[in-house]
Amino acid sequence: MRRTSLPLALFVAWLSCDSTIVSAKSGRGVLVKFEQKGPLSKTDFAVLPNFEIYIPEENAPSAFLESGAWESEWNAEVRVARRENYRFTIETSGTVQLYLKEKLVLEAKGANAISDPIELGRGYNPIKLRMSSPANGDAFLRLRWESRDWVQGPLPERFLKYTSEDSEFLLAQQLREGKELFETYRCLACHVSGIEGSPEPSLEAAGPSFVGIGSRRQKDWIESWVKNPQAMRETASMPDLLHGESESGDAAAIAAWLSSQRDESEARGSYTNGDPDAGAHLVDALHCSGCHQIRDREAEGDNLISLETLGQKFLNGALVSFLLNPSQHFPAVRMPNFQLSTIEAEDIASFLLNSELPTVSATDNESELIERGRGLVSSRGCIHCHTAPTVKDRLPTQPLQTWEKGCLDTGLKKPGVPDFHFTAAERTALKAFGKRGFDSLQTVVPHEYAASQVETLNCAACHGVVESLPTLSLMGEKLKPEWLASILEGTLFYKPRPWLESRMPAFASRGERIAQGLAMLNGYPPTSSRGSEPEEDLVAVGQKLISANGGLACVTCHAVGDMPATAVFESNGINFAYANERLQPDFFHRWILKPTQIDPETKMPVYFFGGESPLPDILEGNATDQIKAIWEYFKQGFDIEAPE
Repeated sequence: MRRTSLPLALFVAWLSCDSTIVSAKSGRGVLVKFEQKGPLSKTDFAVLPNFEIYIPEENAPSAFLESGAWESEWNAEVRVARRENYRFTIETSGTVQLYLKEKLVLEAKGANAISDPIELGRGYNPIKLRMSSPANGDAFLRLRWESRDWVQGPLPERFLKYTSEDSEFLLAQQLREGKELFETYRCLACHVSGIEGSPEPSLEAAGPSFVGIGSRRQKDWIESWVKNPQAMRETASMPDLLHGESESGDAAAIAAWLSSQRDESEARGSYTNGDPDAGAHLVDALHCSGCHQIRDREAEGDNLISLETLGQKFLNGALVSFLLNPSQHFPAVRMPNFQLSTIEAEDIASFLLNSELPTVSATDNESELIERGRGLVSSRGCIHCHTAPTVKDRLPTQPLQTWEKGCLDTGLKKPGVPDFHFTAAERTALKAFGKRGFDSLQTVVPHEYAASQVETLNCAACHGVVESLPTLSLMGEKLKPEWLASILEGTLFYKPRPWLESRMPAFASRGERIAQGLAMLNGYPPTSSRGSEPEEDLVAVGQKLISANGGLACVTCHAVGDMPATAVFESNGINFAYANERLQPDFFHRWILKPTQIDPETKMPVYFFGGESPLPDILEGNATDQIKAIWEYFKQGFDIEAPE
């Protein structure tokens, strides 16, 4: 079965080609049922990483619900290594009840609440939470736990699992699969749904522009792609448009017209200028094998895009141009911008290409074929998804009146009908979505968007895989959304980890929304508070605490402004000048108390044990007070003064 791109952490569904129902009944995380009361009671389900969420008052908790009051039930089992007492804290703006083994143990109404110690047995323990949204204002939930050995913090996703036999849940997953397919294959480009207003931004994605494409792609490659996209890339979302006896002739005509669309300014540099050995080093450093099958590199994931045929696809100079700005002609492209220099792009192109590239695809003496191709581009509806200013004729959009014919017809291969190669289960999911209606297409839910994009952009190919790169589960709770947006958009003016050869690519059009959604998925608002000015009496204390002169010697591994780290033994630390604009304050507190609890692989040592500091003469040895002093010192940001 062809696998579609689905949100990994948020909404998980597996489809069987032989079944008409989604069969995901268990997995990692928390199963949440949202319900809205009223004349038309609505419900929807989500699988969330843990017991955290932030939903602005104007937003719905799900694309299939509406904004307004809602109730929810959260169910999971939490695994502990041994029998131990835990204390739970609820931070919320709503009304929340927490149940352990079906017993009510804690209740909160618009304020924080903390439980008495509760014994959890070794293995999995049932945990349930009920939450009602507040009467006014944003809704948020953050459930924390702590024990003798566990610093207060979120219940990690890796300790949580859910199981459900609820048929309503399984059907909801099928419905969400249908919506994902509807968006991925841009059904609204050719069909009228009857919805009013602007659709969810992900629906605005279009295919590559035809402007100047004749200076980027080789004619023979275009012809093969147009004839059967899925034969060249199994995961291609472009349908098979050409059927019957005229298929080959039609493909040749379309390729001739596309090849005639030229722009001589397209080419920048040449692979012939590059150093293939330097390119091979860059390909490894940038971890290109996380998304691509490269000839002599080990495959590391599913649905990898092969780079073996690049020499048949690009014209000389076009590959270098693409590497320099992947989204120039295709804003929705998944390929990120690594902000390469021209030399780096030429080196990579030189390594990837093993055949001589032509400068231009010949279209001489083909005027009749070119004109026929222009007509086919119009009559086959190509410009519903592609930009082509020279083609004025446009097919009328078709109403979505039936879900049994057209693209979903099991017969297919009919003249004028696109073939998306849908499986039986995918057709069933699309029909289920169509039966529900299209209101969800206008409902923007930031945390759903972020989770979907994390999966679509294959972020897990690097994070949690490449050494020294943080896992994805930390992003929303660790980083302030403004800082995360800047690094995702490629506007951050410094490299946080300059010692790493790998680099964070840019997703310019999506960065801010992903960053805000990840924060909300971890119970934080989409914008962080400005914070207070540094407490001057604590700044000097914090400066002493990070020093090697009577402090914790943090400067051994961490730079402080212009002062480099004094002696890195095992692993570099990020410059302390970045800490205040980068980190969520409560994450910093948890991290410095017990970093190995958050990241078992970290080289960061544990300094504080049982709330006690190894420096009893500073702030009476109180760990919380000392950590606060360090944070006040960090508030100086780029004006931070290094210790002597």
